[in-house]
Amino acid sequence: MKTDNKEENTGKVFKIDLFELVFSLEKRKIFIASLTGFITVLSIIYSINIEPTYAAKASLSSPNDGSIIQINSQEYIKETKDSIYSKFMEQLVSRDLQLQVIKDGKYFILSPEIENNNNYFDLIDLDSLLIEPPEQLVSSLIINPYIISVEGNKGSVVSYLNDLIAAADAKTIDNIVLNVEQKIKIRLNQIYLEIELTLNNQKLDRASKIAQISDDSRQEIMEINGEIERARYAAKQKRLNKIEFLNDAATLAGTLGVIGNNIDKLNSNNNNMNLSISFNDSPDKPEWYLYGEKALKERSLLLSNRVSDDPYIPNLITLTNEIKKINSKLEMLKLKKVDFSLSSKLNLLESKKTILEEALIDFGDVSSTNIRKDAYLVNTSKNKRNIVLLTFFGSFIISIFLALVMGVLKQSKSNLMLSTSRH
Repeated sequence: MKTDNKEENTGKVFKIDLFELVFSLEKRKIFIASLTGFITVLSIIYSINIEPTYAAKASLSSPNDGSIIQINSQEYIKETKDSIYSKFMEQLVSRDLQLQVIKDGKYFILSPEIENNNNYFDLIDLDSLLIEPPEQLVSSLIINPYIISVEGNKGSVVSYLNDLIAAADAKTIDNIVLNVEQKIKIRLNQIYLEIELTLNNQKLDRASKIAQISDDSRQEIMEINGEIERARYAAKQKRLNKIEFLNDAATLAGTLGVIGNNIDKLNSNNNNMNLSISFNDSPDKPEWYLYGEKALKERSLLLSNRVSDDPYIPNLITLTNEIKKINSKLEMLKLKKVDFSLSSKLNLLESKKTILEEALIDFGDVSSTNIRKDAYLVNTSKNKRNIVLLTFFGSFIISIFLALVMGVLKQSKSNLMLSTSRH
């Protein structure tokens, strides 16, 4: 019997009366009105107390052609619009630069609760920085510029965005200038080294040439000294031969009894002069007869006592002068001051060095971006009226839904009790 009842109970399905359910909403109108009104009042209080939010927006595009031309007029640099604009964007989103702008522009409020004022509140929401690229990219980016926006305090956000754009532009140009200066410095160091190496090479070449000339001069001097030694040897042999000749003549004169000279007799006009020795009318009389034994021995003694034959060598002075000329020329070559800067290679290097040292990097009118529209203020706060209306309708629907749920639960409970009472 119990089993049959259990089967009968499990087979029943409770029915919900929709008309009664809708009618129950009328009964719970106070609940619906109260919940809707309560939530709506809370939304009104919230919308009244919510602080308005503001944002600054600016329109930017790539730099103009004039800036690119002026930048690329510098040596050792080649930039394009895209490359410079990309560098500008990197600076714009740099957190370090943003914090520096906040610090320099004092876009913050010190906390009065902290005595040392180390705690402060930024007037700018750095995380809100947004860069909106153009919907359709074009080469000039003039028609569709980038939109830069950032949220913050109403009185500060516009000036902050303008300062940030100016700081990013200045930082970008400064980096380009620094890059150019570094490249110029590197090139100057290379030129200084080239000049030094060129001078050293020219000095080494000159020293090598002087050494070569010195070797040639020494060889030439050796040859001249050889000539001098041969001339001296020939003169000495000639003198020794003369001494031998004079000694033989003196011996012959002594043998023949010719002690004194007969030069006066030969010069005399005495035609009756009777010579005991006949020379067959030869015009050249032998020296033993002309000078006699005494004079010949004296001449032999003088030649034997001669210290040097140099004064009697005709070409010795010429050869000695040639050696002096060679030594003098070599000494003058060593002492001569050579201006190596007159070489064409050094002139070219010096010219390049002067140009780079006097290079003037002036980017005063150059900009890494083109400001199409300065920063302007935009109220980004949500519409308070819309907030209240959405809250009202939302809370009203939720209230009805809760009331319906309550009605369904009540009907289910009533059906359950009724079924139980029947059995």
